[in-house]
Amino acid sequence: MPPPTAARPTPHRTGPTRGRWRAVVVGVSAAVGVLCAGGFALLVLQPWRTCPDDDAPAACPMLARDHGLLVACVVVGLVAALGLVLALTTTPRDRQD
Repeated sequence: MPPPTAARPTPHRTGPTRGRWRAVVVGVSAAVGVLCAGGFALLVLQPWRTCPDDDAPAACPMLARDHGLLVACVVVGLVAALGLVLALTTTPRDRQD
């Protein structure tokens, strides 16, 4: 029986490189930001709502569920914008082991 061989050391970086992670963060943050901006515009304009006394849907009062969704959309959009800014302004550094 041959002697057991030592396991080869695994490379330090086994996953995607930092540049790829940065591109993923930028892409996801930009996409989420665009979706949140569109959702915000839809929730403010409310084209699906009709008011009994007015024919302009933008003048209708917002319901509680709509308000909660609008706040969630704004918070998620701000987090996406923060992630986008951080990903674009920080420079990747090599780890020193």
